[in-house]
Formats: sequence, C-alpha cells, structure tokens
Amino acid sequence: MRSRLLRPRRWSFKEIFWDRPDIKAMTFEEFKAYVQELRRLGKKGELEFIVRRYVERGNSMEAPYFFEPEEVLGVVRRIRASSRASNFCDPLRLRAWDKAAMRMLRRRKESGV
Repeated sequence: MRSRLLRPRRWSFKEIFWDRPDIKAMTFEEFKAYVQELRRLGKKGELEFIVRRYVERGNSMEAPYFFEPEEVLGVVRRIRASSRASNFCDPLRLRAWDKAAMRMLRRRKESGV
C-alpha cells in the first residue's frame, strides 16, 4: 500500500490519445498548457474533440485539471442528443461526467470566481 502512495500519478490522457503521438508525449503541464492555448486561440473544434474523447474514455476526476465545466456539460449534452449515443458511450459514464461538471460549477460558485 505504501509504495502505491509514493508512485507519481499516471494521467489518463496518455492512453486516451494513443493515436496522437504529439499529445501522448506531453507531460501534465504541457497538456494543460495545450488545452489552455486551444481555448485562448478559439480553436473550438480541436478543443471539443479533446473534451469529447476525454468524456468517452477518460477519468472524470481529472476534468477539473484541464477543462471548464461549461465545456464538459456542452459535450455531454451533445453526446446525449446524438442518435448513436448508446452505441459508443455508457449512460453511467455520462452521468458521472455530468456530476463532475456540476461539482466544478459548485466549487467555482463557492470560491467566488
């Protein structure tokens, strides 16, 4: 048990973006900066692709590190509205992401940001 606590955290974006060597090779800080840069430049298509892939395959507990709650909620709603949503995304996963985004909004409101 003790050795598990000492290991560095393994971020899931490295597995999620296995087909994108540029993203897979990034560190946590580089990936976070990349997402912020996409947001700053207004590249909504690429940003939505990343958020969607994260929602479909990633860990919802990592969302606050990378994404804004509005981005997550928007992607979750678009996935639910899709006629093929049940084919590629588990409803329980969508609910978990929905709850994570709502927690992020609640924390933001409580902190006054």
